[in-house]
Amino acid sequence: MASNAFGQAAGKKPGEVSLASATVSHYGVGSDGAPGTDGLKLKIQDRRVWLVVFDDIKNFAFGPAPSKLGEGSPAKYEITRLVVYVDEATSEFLLAETID
Repeated sequence: MASNAFGQAAGKKPGEVSLASATVSHYGVGSDGAPGTDGLKLKIQDRRVWLVVFDDIKNFAFGPAPSKLGEGSPAKYEITRLVVYVDEATSEFLLAETID
């Protein structure tokens, strides 16, 4: 399920799976004072989650796309690790982020 929730991990087997109580700051809803976090209701706060870690994920950099097929430089990327947060009780996908 976690591998299908994030496109670049599709079909890959995780390198690590852990059950944890997690809090992710700066990720939620309801902050009226953007870009700050005052009033932000965190989506993941003291929540029991499965942390599913995938190794060797291509993380593509942002930038302009080539104007025509075959022209310009290929997309730049780095190889990184990806962690997917999945709710323990409901198996709901919560978040995916790269880690070092």
